[in-house]
Amino acid sequence: DKRGIAVGFSQTILMTNDGGESWQLMHQEESFEQPALFDVQFITSEKIVAVGSYGLYLESVDGGETWEAREIDGLADHYGFFSHFYSIQKITDDYWVMAGEKFIDGVDEDGFETSSALAAETRDGGETWQKLPTPYDGSFFGIEVDANGYLYVYGLRGNLYISKDQGQSWQGQFLSTASGFHDLAILDDDRWVLVGTG
Repeated sequence: DKRGIAVGFSQTILMTNDGGESWQLMHQEESFEQPALFDVQFITSEKIVAVGSYGLYLESVDGGETWEAREIDGLADHYGFFSHFYSIQKITDDYWVMAGEKFIDGVDEDGFETSSALAAETRDGGETWQKLPTPYDGSFFGIEVDANGYLYVYGLRGNLYISKDQGQSWQGQFLSTASGFHDLAILDDDRWVLVGTG
């Protein structure tokens, strides 16, 4: 209850062991190609994962003392490039999910690029990642899971989708707003709160 972690621009990672009374800089790197971290998740007390811009993916296996960057090949787009990773959530020690900016998933017969919102999962503790099929071609800013194991993804233009089968199919929740959603808190089985722009 006293240990915390925060991430931000310049790949900054701060940690506290006293409930936020003091913070230690654990990692920082100026990078034009991957300038920012957007989310971080304790997997165990020793294993921590942070994700961010243009496929930025950092892992620590020693409680945040040292960090190693990895490239997640399975999440590259049609051309081998990466969009932003905005949100990561642990469901079990081996099963995690991630959401992010839309990526180019192909080119149609007329030569036009097609895109999908990024939702992905790992079933082996981050060793490999697979994209999940999504019905949306914009960006997802966050992903959450409730006590039933239902996944919630949310993002631009008031889009919120719920999956009851671990991301294999999604139900759109058509809400009366065009504002982007940036965070979601699940309060209990019947209540959740979304916040966003506007």
